[in-house]
This record gives sequence, structure tokens and C-alpha cells, in this order.
Amino acid sequence: MYKLPPLNALRSFESVGRNGSVVSAARDLNVTEPAVSRAIKILEDHFGIALFHRHTNGMELTEQGKLLLPVMSEALRNISDACGAIYERRRHRVSILATPFIASHWLARRLSSYLADDAQVSVFVHSSFRFDELKRAEFDIALWYGDVEKAGYAVEPFLTMTRVPTCSEAFAEMHELAEDATRLRDCSLIHEFDYSDWMHCFESAGLDPMDAAHGIVSDNFELTIQSALNDVGVALLFENIAETITSRARLIHPLGSTIAVPVQYSMLIQECRRDDPAVHEMAEFLRACARSPTTRRAEEASPLH
Repeated sequence: MYKLPPLNALRSFESVGRNGSVVSAARDLNVTEPAVSRAIKILEDHFGIALFHRHTNGMELTEQGKLLLPVMSEALRNISDACGAIYERRRHRVSILATPFIASHWLARRLSSYLADDAQVSVFVHSSFRFDELKRAEFDIALWYGDVEKAGYAVEPFLTMTRVPTCSEAFAEMHELAEDATRLRDCSLIHEFDYSDWMHCFESAGLDPMDAAHGIVSDNFELTIQSALNDVGVALLFENIAETITSRARLIHPLGSTIAVPVQYSMLIQECRRDDPAVHEMAEFLRACARSPTTRRAEEASPLH
């Protein structure tokens, strides 16, 4: 297989052959005339033949040059088209990392309206509750809980929601929970990841935080919902969950909002991509959704993460 000449030399040859002069080719390629002349010499030395006849009023292709020019013009067009397609796909591609709750109960229902307005955008959503995934993965936008940082990403407050004790009507009646927070000490509690949130909840209610260290601990928010629905215990879920998860869900907040745990979500945007049209528009769309009164009231309706 023959060794290919340098691409810059081929580009210079194609431009000179198409324009008929070094001056026009230099203007076309945005380089100096000596640079074009050197590139043509490199190509001719590579083949060991002359590709142009030099005249005082321009450059004329030799027979070998006439053979090469149409092939090079077509090849460069194909390369340009392929690169353009890649750039275009990249421009319309947005990758989002989100916690499972945000991805399935908040983001998914909104993306349909966004994609209906711009069907050319491809959105890649990855969900995880693992903090090391946030640190390791590369993405355009992330929606994550807490005050987080990541090198190369701008971080801004995104959404604040409130979780309250939630259980089935039957469980509340069985344990006489209505308006009596002290009864929580004798109930089975449903935790996510660890006891910390319920301990904070107990402390805010004037109860001993250590009394919250019992019950079921899960790392799956769907399991948290099902456990509450199945009368297993009391979970810390966002308000209006019964209306949002399913119309048949007989979940209530027996203590109202007297005990609440605020949850702050942040949005991270990759700095090198934040001015990309697709990423910028997606970030603006997500901000608008987070500011919506409907979102804040009706969508605060699932467990943390």
C-alpha cells in the first residue's frame, strides 16, 4: 500500500487546482502564499512528478494533476460532509446525569414537551444515586441533591423540595399517628441509605434523634414507596405523593407539614459546553420548569433521590 502524502499538501493542491493560482488558494485556505507554494512542492516531491505548469499569470495543471484534482475534490467534500454531520449531531446532543427520583418522577414527564418542540435534539439520560458516579462520569448537565462541586462544571441551586412523614391510611390508624409526632418512636420507619434524615426529622420535632435509628434501610426509592403502600411503616416522602404516583395510592401525611425535611437539588453544567445551543436551551428549559409554581406544588411528590 502506498504511503499517503500530507493532508495539508493535498488540500493546498486541490485549492490551487480549483482556483488556478497560489494567491487565490492562500486566500481560500486562510494561509500565506509561501505556505501554499511549499505545500505544492512537498506534494510534487512526494510523487516525484510535476502537478502544475508555472506561468506568470497563474498555475496550469499537468496531465497528472488533472487526473488527481477531481478525485481530491470529491474526497475533501466527503470528509467535510462527514465532519459536518458529526459536529451537527454533537450540537444537538445533550447528556444528563440525574438521581433516580429526578430522572423518573421529575425529568421524564417534562422531556416529552421539550422534544416535541425540538425533535432534532437527542437527550441521553443516565440515573444514579452514587456520589462517585457524579465525580467519575462526564455529562453536559447533572441534577443532583445537596451542595456539590465538580471540576470543570458550573454549579447553581436548582430546586428545593420538602419531605414529610408519609404512610398508608391503615398504618396511620393502626398506630394512632394523627397529629401526634411522639407516636413515631414506636412505629417502623422506612429509611433511605441511612438513619440520618429521620434523625434530623426527630430532632426538628423535639424528639431524641437516637429513637429514629430503627426500621428498614433501603437504597431504592421505588422500594420505599411500595413499603409505605404495603403498611410496612412511615417514610419521608415529598408532599402530594398519593396524587402523583398513582390515583389508587392511599398514602397520607398524618402529621401534616409540622415535621419537614428540606431537600436542595443543584444543577451542574459542563463549562466547555454551556454555550452550546442545545445545552444552553436545555438548561434554560430546566430552570423554567424548576421555577414553575405547578412544579413546586404538584411535582414534589416522590421520595428523595
